[in-house]
Amino acid sequence: MSKNNSHTDPADVEAALHLSHQITGVVKNCMEHGGVSQAQFAKEIGVSRSSLNQVFRARDGKHLWRLPQLCAVARVLHVSVSDIVVAAETGESENSESWRDLSYRTMLYGTEPGSPERLRRMIVQFFRMDAKGSEYESWAEREDFETLFRCSLVEIEQGAPEFYDAFTKGKLDQYLLDMSLSVAVDYVFKHGGPKEVPLWVGIKKTFHT
Repeated sequence: MSKNNSHTDPADVEAALHLSHQITGVVKNCMEHGGVSQAQFAKEIGVSRSSLNQVFRARDGKHLWRLPQLCAVARVLHVSVSDIVVAAETGESENSESWRDLSYRTMLYGTEPGSPERLRRMIVQFFRMDAKGSEYESWAEREDFETLFRCSLVEIEQGAPEFYDAFTKGKLDQYLLDMSLSVAVDYVFKHGGPKEVPLWVGIKKTFHT
């Protein structure tokens, strides 16, 4: 019985290597948003730091992203493998719409439920969604939370105490939390924008348990 010799086309290897590098870019972007180190991320997806580093620095076909690793990454980030691959295939920078979409969806990674950092990231996420195409779109890239929303988390705590208490004590499931912030940010935009209406006002006016 004759034995068929398999041969891998160099072009296929190059394409796989290119895609693996793009996936690495997407994963690193999510890690950066989550504020986690390479060592921590490696532990979360169940590989050694050196193994993850080999994938990140892949120069040949031996250390590429494999399906089991991508499944672990998707599980940790609460997205699908398809989400990661599509973001990798359709853009190599944060200017890619699919990349930005994935970034927004993974913004909560690395934060604790009920924490100020999680609340801050969620507000930024919904602001970016509503600001798209408006005069405030450029504001979405600002890092200064208080400048962006004309209020601080302390003012949200004091001005909309029912919402803040429910958030910090875990009384809101993710769907209700998403809806509450989405409606509040929408209120701000419909009543003159953040230049006119501080975010805590929008939350106070729209939040109902």
